Amino acid sequence: MTTLPALGVGAIFVPGLEPLLAAGNGLLDYVEIEPQTFWFGDRKGGGVGERVEAVVAAAGVDHRPALVHGVGCPVGGSAPPPVDDLANLAAFADRVDAPWVSEHLSFTAVDDADGTDWTGLLLPPPQTAAGAEHVAGTIRDVRARLDRPFAFETGVNYLPETPGDLADGVFWRRVAEAADCGILLDLHNVWCNARNGRQPLDDLFDDLPLDRVWELHLAAGEQRDGVWLDAHDGLVDPELLAIAADLVPRLPGLRAITFEIMPEYFHVGGFTTREVRGQLGRLHDLWDLRRPGVGRGARGGEQERRTRRIGADPPAGVHERERERVLAARVTDRPDAPAGDDGDDDERDRIAVMQDLVRAVRRGLAVSALPLTLRLLRLELGRDEVERLFRLHWAARPPQQYADREGAEFARTVQAEVGDRVAHLGSVVAWELAVIDQARHGGSRTVDLTCEPLALLEPLGRGDHPGALPVAPHRVTVTP
Repeated sequence: MTTLPALGVGAIFVPGLEPLLAAGNGLLDYVEIEPQTFWFGDRKGGGVGERVEAVVAAAGVDHRPALVHGVGCPVGGSAPPPVDDLANLAAFADRVDAPWVSEHLSFTAVDDADGTDWTGLLLPPPQTAAGAEHVAGTIRDVRARLDRPFAFETGVNYLPETPGDLADGVFWRRVAEAADCGILLDLHNVWCNARNGRQPLDDLFDDLPLDRVWELHLAAGEQRDGVWLDAHDGLVDPELLAIAADLVPRLPGLRAITFEIMPEYFHVGGFTTREVRGQLGRLHDLWDLRRPGVGRGARGGEQERRTRRIGADPPAGVHERERERVLAARVTDRPDAPAGDDGDDDERDRIAVMQDLVRAVRRGLAVSALPLTLRLLRLELGRDEVERLFRLHWAARPPQQYADREGAEFARTVQAEVGDRVAHLGSVVAWELAVIDQARHGGSRTVDLTCEPLALLEPLGRGDHPGALPVAPHRVTVTP
């Protein structure tokens, strides 16, 4: 830890946040890139190529350091991250020379005899002693494959505390100490957890090994159906900034403070340059509160708390892998999903919220892959019909890990349900799938369209209806 650089204040970067970097010019000491947000679903080579170079250039890595924050290789589940995905992550970390790599202590996949099922959402692992040992082993393996220092992120957990499980802070402590790794303490995540009835922050901070916290994440959230969500939808709440101000002096190993916001919310919020710079200035004020090398982990006399469980003993005979499978099936609303406790209304409500989040993620992936297709559908059929198509798609097809795969599956649903009801829809779908395939594999692609290409595609690119276009077959070539 003592060899890690003190970076200062930075921001998450994904494509679409270029205006944030421009507004924060001079106040951003580093960027933290989430590479899987612009990867393709091909296991080998999915994280390299011209697309990666364009993002690296947009992030300004040539004149400031970059961290790598994974969102596709979580380390919290029974199923380890795919080896090829880790190879891509390692290649990207090498490309930007990241001082350390972080990932979520969550899971997004469950393995069974039929293969891998993706959850569509970062889900919390069972917080058992055996689970902590297993996760620590995963982290040790991941760190060796990345060949860089590694920190796990403390995840958001919308579920009520499970009887017999370790408290949040105790679980994270056991993982960090057994894996001998760092912690990315996402303050908004743990604030969400506390607001939603999980471990109070004072107890959590007493349980955590605070000397292992290398990085803080700060973000905004929103209330939905009685649950506080980790939405990344605005500027950091003043109450959370005050919590951070009390905590930072207790973090002797703090190396970075990162602001998180989603691109769509940044643009919809219409934040001014002054607001962005004011936000980053407040994070610099937090950075100035550091006391490097001075601090403490758990407070004296807290050993009992660090070993406590929540409530009664865990359910007999229920293995961590089975608990993951059940949660994944319920959250993705699979027909074979086991029912929950009929008397636990709170748990059912939380599962319903998580189901909505899975749908939102899947919708976002499809829109990012097929923007022109979705625009044409909305302009022709209306939002209600498009929503019906999404619900048919979600019921018939499981979640996919990457946008290109989710988009291709949604295209199948659209072609089966809409057919020829929308003029030239097949041409727009074929065009967008060819663009994705070319970018993924290189070379060129030939596409047969039913009308003049620019007359169809340019209006959709502006968000306008192309109007009634005569049938006039054209063959076009998609090149880099």
